[in-house]
Amino acid sequence: MLRERLQADPHRPGYHFLPPANWMSDPNGLIQWRGEYHLFYQYNPEEPIWGPISWGHAVSRDLLHWQDLPVALSPTPDSPDSDGCWSGVIVDAAGIPTMIYSGNRNDRQLPCLAISTDDLLTWHKNPHNPLISASPVDLDLLTFRDHCVWRDGDDWYQLIGGGIRFRGGTALLYRSADLRQWEYLGPICDGRSAETGEIWECPDLFALGDQHVLIVSSIPLRRAIYLIGSFDGRTFTPHTDGDVDAGGHLYAPLSFRDDQGRRIMIGWLWEGRTLNAQIVAGWAGIMSLPRTLRLGSKGRLLAEPIAELEQLRRRHRQYCAIELPSDALINLEAKAGNMIEVDLTIDLGKATQVALAVCRAPDGSEPVSYTHLTLPTNREV
Repeated sequence: MLRERLQADPHRPGYHFLPPANWMSDPNGLIQWRGEYHLFYQYNPEEPIWGPISWGHAVSRDLLHWQDLPVALSPTPDSPDSDGCWSGVIVDAAGIPTMIYSGNRNDRQLPCLAISTDDLLTWHKNPHNPLISASPVDLDLLTFRDHCVWRDGDDWYQLIGGGIRFRGGTALLYRSADLRQWEYLGPICDGRSAETGEIWECPDLFALGDQHVLIVSSIPLRRAIYLIGSFDGRTFTPHTDGDVDAGGHLYAPLSFRDDQGRRIMIGWLWEGRTLNAQIVAGWAGIMSLPRTLRLGSKGRLLAEPIAELEQLRRRHRQYCAIELPSDALINLEAKAGNMIEVDLTIDLGKATQVALAVCRAPDGSEPVSYTHLTLPTNREV
């Protein structure tokens, strides 16, 4: 009913995922379970603004068409998550879907656990939450939240995001035999405030080829950053870094490996509209299209739209050898409607920036959405 009420909104995307209505932010718990892809997300089911956060839930067989499912996780009064069920992940623990998330109470976040016995539809919270009662006492942490969990041999490992006062963002490593009792091992990597921000949210560490990649979302930089390097099980040593997305709106990306062996990433695209516009519209925030990640020949992290998106293609138009004048728009007259996939090959020459305008009337009277592509000449695209 909510989707039907809002479907006439011309600003509402047609193939990016978003909830039926109201506020959405970080993707959570991405997992392929028994052939289906599950997407959980930070969700305020009451208003199109950030507030008491639950976990929304949707499922898909192709990463294109999503079915809304009931809210998976909601705050429990007088509990460690009474003020919000914040970001986290889901792992397969010997056939039991197990969720680790940040429970928020009185603006203090600590790791909590829940399990599902009905294929991820309903979740039962651990009565002994939180799993870790306090952040490390030897560090002056600005925050302590968001999780990355994986298994190596007989042990589970967990990263928790944070920030060390006057130093910068950090990712803290823990080890467990059962996902419930955790031993603190120390930071795997520290950033520098001036370069990578004061706080690292939503850490995501994974192997890619013969390297390891650490993706973090930075406060106050408000962008996702990747670090590529080596991980020896205790320490991550980066040698390359960059922005995950140059568009300026992607944050809190999360990745997972599917049954085809692909490393797939989805991120939250935060709003460019004013808060009042979001309230009037009745919804806020969308998910990026799913992307496959790989390492480029120059040691950079590259992302490509998943191959399944080709199924959505209809009318095709091609334009070749167009010379772009400085500070002027060329009208391609595509007439493609409100949903379009654009594949550009750009020879920058001496230029450093190209702008793509969509939803533009021939006389310029309609609102225009611009995507500015700033591409250094040595950028691998």
